[in-house]
Amino acid sequence: MTAVDAARATRRRVLTLLYGERAEEVDDEVQRRIDATTAPRPVSCWDERAAWMISYPNQFRSSDESPLRTLRRALTEHLQPEITGVHVLPFHPWSSDGGFSVTSFADVDPAHGTWEDIAELAATTDLMADAVINHASAQGDWFRGFLAGDPAFGGFFREVDADADLTDVVRPRSTPIPAEFTRDDGTPVTVWTTFSRDQIDLDYRNPAVLLAATDVVLSYVAAGARAIRLDAVAFVWKQEGTSSIHLPETHAIVQFLRACLDEVDPHIALITETNVPHGENISYFGPPGVREAQAVYQFPLPPLTLHSFLSGSAVALRDWARSLTFDRDDTTFLNFLASHDGVGLRPVEGLLGAADRQRLEDTCARAGGVVNRRRLPDGTEAGYELTGTWFSMLAADHSDEEALERHVASHAIPLALRGLPLLYVHSLTASSNDRDAYLASGQGRDLNRATFDIDQIGRALTDPSARASRTWSRLRTLLRSRASSPAFHPDAEQLLLDAPDELFVVQRTGRGGGEALVVVNVSGRQVSYDLPGGTWEQIDGGQVVGPSIDLPRWHHAWLRRADR
Repeated sequence: MTAVDAARATRRRVLTLLYGERAEEVDDEVQRRIDATTAPRPVSCWDERAAWMISYPNQFRSSDESPLRTLRRALTEHLQPEITGVHVLPFHPWSSDGGFSVTSFADVDPAHGTWEDIAELAATTDLMADAVINHASAQGDWFRGFLAGDPAFGGFFREVDADADLTDVVRPRSTPIPAEFTRDDGTPVTVWTTFSRDQIDLDYRNPAVLLAATDVVLSYVAAGARAIRLDAVAFVWKQEGTSSIHLPETHAIVQFLRACLDEVDPHIALITETNVPHGENISYFGPPGVREAQAVYQFPLPPLTLHSFLSGSAVALRDWARSLTFDRDDTTFLNFLASHDGVGLRPVEGLLGAADRQRLEDTCARAGGVVNRRRLPDGTEAGYELTGTWFSMLAADHSDEEALERHVASHAIPLALRGLPLLYVHSLTASSNDRDAYLASGQGRDLNRATFDIDQIGRALTDPSARASRTWSRLRTLLRSRASSPAFHPDAEQLLLDAPDELFVVQRTGRGGGEALVVVNVSGRQVSYDLPGGTWEQIDGGQVVGPSIDLPRWHHAWLRRADR
């Protein structure tokens, strides 16, 4: 069976599972969409040089061009070649939640630019597009058509009885799930809202919804995206009386979308965003022999890394990293510390005790951040997310220079680990919390979502005395060290070595040869480390070191084996 035949078989299997006797009719519609889609250019290789930036479409401002064009210029003038790709957060028209409440999936927000700007960006760098397919805006075209009784949108949104048993539903928020609206004919309707009253959940029991989601994903492919991120995908299928997360139908939908992409271009990566404990997260790789996501986020990595620098001990981080398995050569991890969202706490359930999780929350508060909370099934609330910039959390109780040392050293960890690194734009510049934005909106996530004037950030990145320049200069060195050795290929072997509690030590071995060692001191004191046998030299400069090294506080060493 060819790869295309396998993809089509998967597609038909899923459609039969979801829609029974309507499957053949739906499959014909899907095939027409796939036949009309062409990937504009070959997908570039993901290798040791790959490093992606997370950015809003309007992250960089200029008075004389669209923000998407300015984003492209920021990459070409200041961040390439070290940054090889960009994850652009939703670029459609929107009504709330920083773009994640989409009002029209067919359009690029005119305030950001055009589809042509998206295509030009994709021609310049590897582009990851964000598919928000769990919900749509209450103020958008689809929901307005639903309320108006337009037959095209009948059954498009998930209705729910106001008194339905939703006790076991896993909640990422503390707001109620049912939300009541009034149809244009005056009758009430209650709909499912996982995230907010402005974000109405779609109903995938209706095959027209799956076709609409397919159109969204394929539109990104047509524009040149080499990766598609499925936002909040764990919640797409709901069933009263269940947890309504990770249901079999949800996994089936991911398999369906993977099969559609495989037929267009099997190298286009499908990425699932599921901020949940590790075992649940990696379930989106799919069972043996079944293709789902090609990459998932390492959600435990940010809180465990933050815990390491707060406690001065890398033990919990090392133990977790040692537990990781790499059983499939068609999947990988996305390693990151910060993003447009906050640092999730759910992923360290079972990895950190209550006291350690409380220390994370207390540090966030001292840094001027906000701890977002979710409602548990018993009606109580628990912290689920720390909001604020990564730099600000590491800066709590430390001088600016100490904070910068901690900030850079912390990024050596995701860059050293097996997988692909993602760096949030505010981590590249070591931004502080945007208190004015938070006070204006009351939303903790806005602490970490400031935009840049392109001329001002350009000057800051070229001024040796500016924090942004000092940060990017050091991170650029790390990225160059990573890119210089095949030992840091996403598939290269990884071994966590024994070391003093204060050190995180990872050894990487390339499949074609080459060994590298990264040692990170997460503590505030100097620590000595006895290197493994053989001759080691610095990746940056080639100076031979050993047989032991002394690492100052919050420092790191990038070494390669020189005798093989």
